[in-house]
Amino acid sequence: PGFVIPASLTVQTGGTPVGTVASMQTAFDGSEYNLPEVTGSPGIDLEVNFTNIKSIRGIVFAGRYVGSSTHYVDIYLYDYNAAADQVIFRMQTQTGTPTTTNEYRTILIPDDSNFIDGSGNAQVSFIHPVTGNSSHDLYLDYIALLS
Repeated sequence: PGFVIPASLTVQTGGTPVGTVASMQTAFDGSEYNLPEVTGSPGIDLEVNFTNIKSIRGIVFAGRYVGSSTHYVDIYLYDYNAAADQVIFRMQTQTGTPTTTNEYRTILIPDDSNFIDGSGNAQVSFIHPVTGNSSHDLYLDYIALLS
């Protein structure tokens, strides 16, 4: 087993990001990727792309969503057979002070057969599925696939 860090990212919906894919490739280095939410629906749709994947045993991430108590961000794996995102985890909203504490999670994936395409690619998405609020933000310090 090992960790595979992301190769690239695509902002489908969101405000102006601060940081790059490199900001989420190393944990605890003081660098975070920040994607502000927008007022449309979805408020955030961030695709994190991985290459050279042979298996997915889990997703490891450190990050936080700062918003209101009725808002949330879901984490999805892209299902290449169904051609659709499949939700695997819901990030809880941080409200009040401080809003700088990351969630640290390992999400186990018991069956990866639909989540890797024929070329060894995989995609994890962070989606705020309802109408967004421009004062809310997603922060990612680290994300990797456990293979």
